[in-house]
Amino acid sequence: KFQAVDATKLGWSSANVAILFKRLVELHIENNSQFHVESFYPIRLVFAPFDVVEERRYGSSNQKESSAISDSFSTLDVYGGVLRLHPASTPIQWLVHLQQVRPETIELILQRRVEMDQYKGLLKSRHNIQLLKGHSCSSQDFYRVVHCLCQLGNDIDNQPRNDSALVAKPLVVKVEDKATCSRRRPTVQPDGSIRISEEMCHNGQILDAISHLGIHARQKLADYEREKKHCQEVAQAIQYQLGLARAVGRTGVLRQDHFLDSLHRMRREIGTGTETLASSMKMELAGAAIQITGGG
Repeated sequence: KFQAVDATKLGWSSANVAILFKRLVELHIENNSQFHVESFYPIRLVFAPFDVVEERRYGSSNQKESSAISDSFSTLDVYGGVLRLHPASTPIQWLVHLQQVRPETIELILQRRVEMDQYKGLLKSRHNIQLLKGHSCSSQDFYRVVHCLCQLGNDIDNQPRNDSALVAKPLVVKVEDKATCSRRRPTVQPDGSIRISEEMCHNGQILDAISHLGIHARQKLADYEREKKHCQEVAQAIQYQLGLARAVGRTGVLRQDHFLDSLHRMRREIGTGTETLASSMKMELAGAAIQITGGG
């Protein structure tokens, strides 16, 4: 009935997730006539805990209070096409939020997706910008940024463009929450992307500011790609030395330069050890996998 059902954020075992899904299926069977739609596609259902304030609102049992809350808080994200349910809530609480989905809701979500694809396509064709949603940015803020940049782009569309810039690889622009952006202007990140917030888009010169950072961003990206290739080479070398199942990896929270430093230290320790120590390490780690989660 959904495009996808996701419970990976819970960190639960497969057995517990199966029980959770069983409760959802039983709810659908018992209350099928109370839903306003036959299919929830293209909505994604995500099981995830809310923050403290949201959780108190979500768990409200007072009907009058719940009615007042419904205007300010909803587990349905029409901009991202996501319906979020709390795993610890009762089936009746799930039902209340599933009933938020109506035929006009599905139409609105599909309309938002079409508009988003059009806006992003225009930004890429006109300004050679690839816009991405960051982890801290809400779907609504991301939609506002894409729409705002397109409107600004329309205002300057009749101005002369640098066609040579359109031949180059698109600039990657990531939208984050304003609290994540320490500065009040676009900044180039170590991976070559340019970080902006929704608040910055109120400045009519935001597209010019992004364009001026293009050379610096592309240079950062080239450096990042070279470092990434070097990381892969060192990680594979350690894999062969220790007989690992695959190359040494890293988690998403570890910066690439810290990962490279850790790999070099690991390789030095393996190289400076005795032959007996290296052999014992290889026997102990053969077929295993190593993932670095911190810089050390």
